[in-house]
Amino acid sequence: MKLKIYGGLVLFFLLLLGAAYLVIYSPIFKVRNFNINQISQGPLLLDEKESEKLKNDLLQDLKGFFTSRSQWALILGPDNILIWLASSSAATEINKRYPQIYELSIKRDVLNKEISVDFKKREKFGIWCLQTQTYADHTQTNAEENQRESALSPRESALDCFWFDDQGIVFAEAPQAEGDLIYRVNDYSGRTLKFGDAVLNEELLTNLFKIFEVLDKAGLQIKSLKLENLQFQEIMTDSPSASAPKIYFSLRNNPQFALEFLKSLDKLNLSNVTYIDLRIENRVYYK
Repeated sequence: MKLKIYGGLVLFFLLLLGAAYLVIYSPIFKVRNFNINQISQGPLLLDEKESEKLKNDLLQDLKGFFTSRSQWALILGPDNILIWLASSSAATEINKRYPQIYELSIKRDVLNKEISVDFKKREKFGIWCLQTQTYADHTQTNAEENQRESALSPRESALDCFWFDDQGIVFAEAPQAEGDLIYRVNDYSGRTLKFGDAVLNEELLTNLFKIFEVLDKAGLQIKSLKLENLQFQEIMTDSPSASAPKIYFSLRNNPQFALEFLKSLDKLNLSNVTYIDLRIENRVYYK
């Protein structure tokens, strides 16, 4: 009787060891392929080298995430298909580490021993620059009159520039670009931003995009705006041309009402106009 019991226990432990070996070391549960796919591409993309680096980094971080979930997962290792369970916490964690990714899904194909990770990358809409403006004494010498005069003139410098997407989320460092090809906001409000932050709340952001749209449709070729005080919820054009009048907008209002007026600027002989005020809805003021 005892012999049967001992024999049964030995057989049980042998089966248990066999099952453990099968799960841990057997190729039956070993992942054959990891497919990392970007399923959304915007007009401004990472180059091929940067894209591959992002995919490799993403895969390594996902492996680290799933193996750290339990001691059992750590024993099985990142190449065991059993630890790759769809998890909303995985997407949340990856979004924290990769602000340039806004959607991620993980699919496990046990039959074909494949893990597919699909992600959508945030698309670059424009550049948001945190600016400072200081004043410094400049000394100028007049050779004929031999007199010195000093004046206070502003100096502008960008502390940080970020790419932001069509949801207003900053997600990557950006160059301090100039010109009329890229949407840009120069922010003098004195605040700070970090990756994953929204540049404006939803209502103000919607109107910001409409401002850019109206300027484009009016054919003004103005891509740069200036935000001085966020509390006022107002923004103005920041055109590099000194001859162009300033245009003031309210971020609280849809600027669509002013589209036809802005389209007709070149016909209204407003060469002496210094500014156009569109901050009151359905009203156009200029000086």
